[in-house]
Amino acid sequence: MPKKSPILREKKILTLLIGLCIIVYSAIGFWKYAHFRYNAIDLAYFNQVFWNSLQGHFFSQTIHPHPSLGDHAELLIPVLLPFYALWPDPRMLILLQAAALALAAWPIWRIAHRRQKGWGYVPLGTVPKGTGISSSGTIPPLLIAAAWLASPIVGNISLFEFHILPFAIPLLLFVADAYDRRALGEFIVWIAAALLVREDVALVVVA
Repeated sequence: MPKKSPILREKKILTLLIGLCIIVYSAIGFWKYAHFRYNAIDLAYFNQVFWNSLQGHFFSQTIHPHPSLGDHAELLIPVLLPFYALWPDPRMLILLQAAALALAAWPIWRIAHRRQKGWGYVPLGTVPKGTGISSSGTIPPLLIAAAWLASPIVGNISLFEFHILPFAIPLLLFVADAYDRRALGEFIVWIAAALLVREDVALVVVA
């Protein structure tokens, strides 16, 4: 029976970790929502924008006298709207934010794996015993991705209200991954997607 590729094994583990992260942060967010702990307006504000957009009144809200575009050019909202339509509820926004932050671990792993390979990293299970080859001088890419998922900063972003800006994090990391692979087409697509998040994301793109 052929052995499973170590890379495939890492991908499966990373997929499980990402799924677990989404479940944990969503569950905590749902608990927080059920106990009225979202009290900084943002979740209510964006839920109203999404709900009104779903009814055909795009970027409309009543908290401010102007459309939400008067605050920020968050053109990613119509892109996320089909997901919200599946469950038009504030908890869907909590779930989407948790998923976006967790999925950022994927490009982190890809970049780390590519760079660590160049530094001599050998995936676990690929080194025959007795060869004297060691990968101890590098940090396993899976550990780097897991560190992102376990970061308190990620948890804080995920659980403090809801904002569109966190969606820029995975998109910009996919930009970096495409740049690292010299994949020009993907690079342009991910940049275009990132620019939809908010107008100030352009500052990062230009840099």
